[in-house]
Amino acid sequence: MINTPLTFLIKSALNSNIFGEPGWMGTGWRAGRDLKRNDIGGKNGTTNNS
Repeated sequence: MINTPLTFLIKSALNSNIFGEPGWMGTGWRAGRDLKRNDIGGKNGTTNNS
């Protein structure tokens, strides 16, 4: 089970990939706009390393 402070940090990090900060839109800002929701998050970056 994941503790509450950790879930907050994970959700905040994933959410910032969508909405960013004031004056900056995250890479998935269209998803936030089109879905009209603020409780979504997105992964950033890609790796082929295992």
